Amino acid sequence: MSVAPLVIQAGPELGIGSWTAAMPPGNGVVLIDDAVTEQVTAVLPHDVLIIPVYQTASVGTVRATALLIEQTDPAWVVGIGGGAAMDLTKLAAAAAEHSGLMDHIERVSTRSGFIRLPRARRRRRLHLVPTTIGTGSESSQGACFDHLLEQGVPGERARTLVSSPAFAADQAWLDSSLLNSLPETLVREGLVEALSRVLVSAVVSPSSLPISEWEAQMLVSRILGLLDRIAITHSPDEILLKEAAMASTLTHRGTSLVGRGPAPSPLWFVATEMSMTTRIRKNQAIGALLGHWARLVMDGHREWGDLGRLASLWPLRGDDPRAVIRRWGLASDIACASGTALRVIERIEQRWGGKLPMMSRFTHPQLRSLVGGAMREEHHG
Repeated sequence: MSVAPLVIQAGPELGIGSWTAAMPPGNGVVLIDDAVTEQVTAVLPHDVLIIPVYQTASVGTVRATALLIEQTDPAWVVGIGGGAAMDLTKLAAAAAEHSGLMDHIERVSTRSGFIRLPRARRRRRLHLVPTTIGTGSESSQGACFDHLLEQGVPGERARTLVSSPAFAADQAWLDSSLLNSLPETLVREGLVEALSRVLVSAVVSPSSLPISEWEAQMLVSRILGLLDRIAITHSPDEILLKEAAMASTLTHRGTSLVGRGPAPSPLWFVATEMSMTTRIRKNQAIGALLGHWARLVMDGHREWGDLGRLASLWPLRGDDPRAVIRRWGLASDIACASGTALRVIERIEQRWGGKLPMMSRFTHPQLRSLVGGAMREEHHG
């Protein structure tokens, strides 16, 4: 059987060590997560423009940051922080070079949770340095921003995912010293996010490429080992943090997701809507969803994946996956008000269903079986 030619892009250059090596020569702009501002600014060159990041990217913050970059006209832009800081860096660096980009993104975001910009490019160098674990944003071509949800409950907010070659960093840099102050809970949650990205994709969306399956199996095994280690020690040391950062970034580069379609894992989209509706962290939602998703697969709900593949990748040896999630120190369900699960499903169908490739394959009852199990509605009165 003939196979169409395929070129696999492994991701940006990957640096490991002191983050200061990620600073290119010449004039530049550095966006810094507020959580590490003091640690980072003390050793930055005096001639760089420093932009602190306090919140998730929004249309307003992207526009304002892009204007600063355009006025400064730097040779390079560096983002240091968690997923929100890196996403803002990507969006602003691209918007500074493409007038009308945010107008287009803002307009399309009212109709869909996903926007693809295949033609956009970027001339300035872009380096990303993560200070959290799990998002892998430093190695991806995606970026998210938050905005008001125009259709639905007044005041509700939404998160839109934008994908473009212009968001691909020239270099990603991993420095475990920037992770030392990360709370243990966030390390656990970040590892579960990285695990879900590869595990769920491999179980729900098998790849046509053997190397994708080999790499997925390796990553799942490594991340499961890290989660078990931190559950025993309750104190992530620098070695564990370094390995966790490597595993996290590898889930967005290499081959583990290649050949699985444009949206191999449904959990990210469901977790996003759970997070925006209940105002919890996305990774809290992923933790609750992962255990219940695995339980559905084990109970024969084939729409959520193949049991044999799950057993091969995650050997539970008779354990309930929800109990494993709790053993890792995370919640296996999310408490919420009555009617919240239905609202989450409505948002999933509105933002990611219909003709979109993300969630259109799942029916309303199938979504309810997943969301309803991960959300514990509390009835008062």
